[in-house]
Amino acid sequence: MSVIVAYGATEESEAALTHGVAEAARRQVSLHVVVTSTEADAAAQQRLHGMEENIQQWAMHEVPAQQSPAHAVLDVAAAEQAQVIVVGTRHRSAVGKLLMGSLAQEILLSAEVPVLLVKP
Repeated sequence: MSVIVAYGATEESEAALTHGVAEAARRQVSLHVVVTSTEADAAAQQRLHGMEENIQQWAMHEVPAQQSPAHAVLDVAAAEQAQVIVVGTRHRSAVGKLLMGSLAQEILLSAEVPVLLVKP
């Protein structure tokens, strides 16, 4: 069992990571962070090193170049028996509220486990 976080080195992703660490600690399960780029990988590792005492175990997964980030998150969620997927989102205009963002929307509509959307 695990908690999955979609991470892209943005303010929204930082909020998702913070909530993901808290969820993993609360549930006493491992944390799996799916990163969208090499820069995001380095940023996530730096943030996680400061939070290690709060979680039992964590792992990083980089999105393969030929795969969409949403599919990578969903694949890791299935492989790691996720209890929840945590995704960051941001405030949008009235028109933008119709669409949450392609990553968040695709994960929310396709996930087989609960999805927690967090904003900064």
